[in-house]
Amino acid sequence: YETANGFAADIDRHLGDEPVLASPPSSVYRMRKFVRRNRTGVVAGAVIAVILLLATAISIGFAGSEARQRRSAQQAEHQERREREKAQAAQAAAETLRDAARRQAYLASIAAAQGSIRAGEIQAARVRLDQAQDEFRGWEWDYLHAQLDQSLAVLRGHEDVVNSVSFSPDGTRIASGSNDKTVRLWKVSSGAELLVLRGHEGRVHSVVFSPDGKRIASGSEDKTVHLWDATSGRKLLVLPGHDFGVHSVAFSPDGSRIVSGSGDKTVRLWDVSTGEELLVLRGHERGIRSVAFSPDGSRIASGSGRFNDFGTVRLWDATTGQELSVLRGHRSTVTSIVFSPDGARIASGSYDGSVRLWDALLGRQVDVLRGNLHGRTSLISSVAFSPDGTRVASGAGGRAALGRRGLAINEETAAVDNTIRLWDATSGHELAVLYGHEDGVTSVAFGPDGSRIASGSADHTVRLWDGMNPGESAVLRGHEDSVFSVAFSPDGSRIASGSGEYNDSATVRLWDATTGDELMVLRGHEEGVKSVAFSPDGSRVVSGS
Repeated sequence: YETANGFAADIDRHLGDEPVLASPPSSVYRMRKFVRRNRTGVVAGAVIAVILLLATAISIGFAGSEARQRRSAQQAEHQERREREKAQAAQAAAETLRDAARRQAYLASIAAAQGSIRAGEIQAARVRLDQAQDEFRGWEWDYLHAQLDQSLAVLRGHEDVVNSVSFSPDGTRIASGSNDKTVRLWKVSSGAELLVLRGHEGRVHSVVFSPDGKRIASGSEDKTVHLWDATSGRKLLVLPGHDFGVHSVAFSPDGSRIVSGSGDKTVRLWDVSTGEELLVLRGHERGIRSVAFSPDGSRIASGSGRFNDFGTVRLWDATTGQELSVLRGHRSTVTSIVFSPDGARIASGSYDGSVRLWDALLGRQVDVLRGNLHGRTSLISSVAFSPDGTRVASGAGGRAALGRRGLAINEETAAVDNTIRLWDATSGHELAVLYGHEDGVTSVAFGPDGSRIASGSADHTVRLWDGMNPGESAVLRGHEDSVFSVAFSPDGSRIASGSGEYNDSATVRLWDATTGDELMVLRGHEEGVKSVAFSPDGSRVVSGS
């Protein structure tokens, strides 16, 4: 009992048969006793417990706060990821739309180019194909691009820019000179390479056949003129004397002399038999780019100048070396000069974008021929008269070709042309534009009968062209369905054509090959006519359906 009174009261309850309160010490009682006995330790333990509780509460609070911050960060990261994914999806959709738009533009360019080719508008077709995006170009682009090449043959072999080409007098061979330091001979009929003439130590700027076709003269950056045997390729003579590169060479009409023009501002005349230097003609103030003999051999013409500077053509007496006249008008380098077959006129080409015709006797300008491409002038690099004197051919050089020659090009006015143009030598009208070269045209030459044109280019190729009918000459209309087959008669006077898919359109038609008039319509087939042919004597036509 806690007290004596408590013990006495419990005895009275026992004696009175009442329930007593006596019991084992309670936990609270024992706790109080323990506290009283160990007051200091209990107080210290209580303090420690309180501290631990407080620390636990604080930790739990911090943990909760960190968890909330982590959840907030995760939510923000998720939101950022969703926004990023939305942005990426929007960007991908925009790129898809842009790709689709670019592809539609490409398809439109292809369709427009095809339409231009069908309409015979080669220049417009080339513009459209150039506008087609590179990343989409495939077979269809290559196919249409190939149709822009109007050349008859492509002679490949040179490893660098082809600077000069020349037909042999009989028209069976072509000589070409290149920056690869070689002169090459080609067979016109097959395009086969016949000879490679090596010996120059610099770029070959000019090549020409002798009038009898037995020799070839070549002028080079190595300051020399070489004379070669045109059959064996053997080197016959080396003519040194110029102080700078030789840019142009020409034979006299009788083949006894060679004239050469150089960057040293001189024109030199040489004896072909001995290699002796006969004359040195001085007067030009700039390097000479082109020289030519008159058809009778009595005069020499030379052209000079510098890019973005005035160029001149000078006429000389081929016997005495006396300067006869100075022809002024070009506003840049005179790159090429040639006499007409009768010697009455001179054609000159220049980087000022013009071909100028001069009266060779009076020394006055007769006409100015200009090619224009997309509002910009073409850079004329070569000119040639047809053998009958009725036409002039000019070749235009692109920026890449001229840049490789060390010439600064005005990007605003100079066109990348790569074409050959044919002009009427009397009226000055442009007759045709020939496409096919993939870089600047550096040289043009007519074959001896005027039916072929040869050209050299910075694209490393020599090409042959139809010089008489360079463009579409006639359209024969009358068929009501697809034309599947055409054939010339043996004498070339008539054309047969087969057409049609069904009975009402299945016909064979005969045409006059000269006028294009429809001569006859042959009906009888019940399905489309797939093939037609003339008999060897031209008296009959066979057709298959």
